[in-house]
Parts: sequence; structure tokens; C-alpha cells
Amino acid sequence: MSSPVTETHAHYPSPIPLPVGSTETRSSDSPWLPEQLPSSRDVVAGRWLLEAPVGRGGQGVVYRALDLETQQRCAVKLTRRSRRRNVAPILSGIRHPRIQELLGWGSAGGTDYLVFRLYRGSDLRSVVSRGGPLGSARVKALGSQLFATLSHLHKSGVVHRDVKPSNLLLDQRRLVLIDFDLAAWIGDPESRGCLTGTPHYMSRERLAGQAAGPADDVFAGAVSLFEIASGALPTAPAEPKNIGELRVARETPPQAAGALASFFQRALSPDPSQRFESALSAAVALSRAVA
Repeated sequence: MSSPVTETHAHYPSPIPLPVGSTETRSSDSPWLPEQLPSSRDVVAGRWLLEAPVGRGGQGVVYRALDLETQQRCAVKLTRRSRRRNVAPILSGIRHPRIQELLGWGSAGGTDYLVFRLYRGSDLRSVVSRGGPLGSARVKALGSQLFATLSHLHKSGVVHRDVKPSNLLLDQRRLVLIDFDLAAWIGDPESRGCLTGTPHYMSRERLAGQAAGPADDVFAGAVSLFEIASGALPTAPAEPKNIGELRVARETPPQAAGALASFFQRALSPDPSQRFESALSAAVALSRAVA
């Protein structure tokens, strides 16, 4: 609870809706609200003064807040109890400069909350929306950070399960992986049997119902890099309308171009045996690519 907090911009998920037909999914796309939505100037747990709501997602509502003990700004997320019980034990055991820092958590007044560090900057989806696709050299630099971060996360026994540009925050030149609402321990049996995350960033085998593992974070990371490099998902030009169409689209190798084409062709291959075996191997291959 004593970690320093910087005055910055809070982040929340920006979803991409995809009809799923009869396939069960769990994602952060459906808005959620506590039974009684607090207002600005309310104090959570006698410590965190809510200043203004800054976002809303499927698993909670985010406020910019002031820590009355440290007089530092932070982000307070009012969340579902199941999410608090999931996120807190996962993030409390991980310390990494490019992984969202959890400062506190608990329950107050019947509402569960999580307290996070605030970061300066915007998520990669917003960066590309404002300025267009990024150049190969910048994509390579960001991708190297992303895969190194995922490698650390996986070595800690955790899979994120929702890697996408809106969950990658650019804090000056540092890329920070955020939004661990759907994260799980690797091999957790409770994560089997349903889709969890955002379908557009899933591999064909994940769309078929396979439980998410480290390789799926790597695949989602590669899709994210493809998107910020090209301004489109690797399923273009035909945009899938449902999960069935998306699975079919995954059977075709991506139409990658530019300096990083060979990296994307391997990372997003329809054949999982042809992809990178780990986040570390993806980071090494990307570092060797000529941008």
C-alpha cells in the first residue's frame, strides 16, 4: 500500500462487439454497475476520495480518486465480488514495471473495490485511432516490450486472457499491460469449457473452446501488433460477423506486408505448431526482424 502513485490518466476497456450465436462467452464488454453508484466526493473505505468517474466496463466502474493518506492520485475500480477475489490474489503477487500495479483492495458498504496506480498516456487503440497505424520500428519496439512482459507474467503462473490494444497503455515510451479482470492461473480447471476474452484476438483453437494458455496470450499479442501496424485486424478485408465466420477466417494465413511480414506470418499461422512456442521466443524473433 506504500507504493508511489503518479498523477495520470485512468484507463478502461473499449470493447469490440462480436455476435457469438450459441457460443458462451465471458468478456469485459457488457456494462456493469453496483447497486448504488457512488458520486464524486464519496470516500471509499475511509481512505479513497472519489473525484470523477473515468470509465465503465463489463466488470466495474473506474473513478479517478485521491488517496487521503498519501495525498496521491490513483484509480479506484468498483467491481463485481468475483472479479475482486480473482484480480487481487493474482496482481498482489506480481511486481513488474510494465504490469498494472495493484495498490489495495477490499469491501466497503456492500461494494467491492480495487485500487490501482494511474498511468500517464493513452491505450494503443486510442493512439492508432488518433494518429493512424504505427511504423514498423515503433511496432517492433512496443512488441518487444509486450512479449517480454507476457513472458514474466507467464513465469509467474498467470495468463491474461484479454490482450488487445485497448488493454495496452502507452505511458510515455513504456508499454503497460492492464485490465486483469479476466486473468487466471495457468491450468486453472475453472477456466475450461467457455470463451473468455475478446473473440477478435483469439486463435482458431481458442474459438473452438480450448482453455486459454500462454500461447493464446502470445497469439493475441501478435494480433494486437498487426492491428496497430496496419490499422486493421488480420481477418480483413472480410470482417467476420460471428464466431463461426471468425474461425473460418483464422484458417487463412494473414495478408501481412511490410518489414514485419515474416514475423506476423509465423505468429498468426493457422497451424499452432508453426507459431512461436512462448512469449520469449516471439520477443527474440521480433528483435531480429529488420524494421
